[in-house]
Amino acid sequence: MFDKKFKKILTEDITDSDAAAGVMDNPDTMGQLQQDVQASPAIAHHHQVLTQHQNQVRNWINQLEAFVTYLNGLDGDSIQATLNNADCDTLLSDIARGETKKISRAAQDLSRLVESLKGYLLSAED
Repeated sequence: MFDKKFKKILTEDITDSDAAAGVMDNPDTMGQLQQDVQASPAIAHHHQVLTQHQNQVRNWINQLEAFVTYLNGLDGDSIQATLNNADCDTLLSDIARGETKKISRAAQDLSRLVESLKGYLLSAED
């Protein structure tokens, strides 16, 4: 029953542009298609969820950047600056001797994570 139709489809040489030419050339049809896509509840929901996720990632980026500054910033309030300015033979100088590299590495790892998140955010905005 479907053999003839299937063979006809296989033997016809129709490209995507040929198939869509009738639809794409008609401005009324194109306008209706665009309205259908814009009015789709699924598209609206997807856009709403995407916006929420983008805002959440932006919030993560801001918090991580603030924490990196807290760990390894140049201002006197950062952990690294406090440890580097510690007096000799104190608890903070002992911590500085043993943990300065770890703090610096943690800050670098978090900075790399921030850059990765920014990349995901940029790709989602396209």
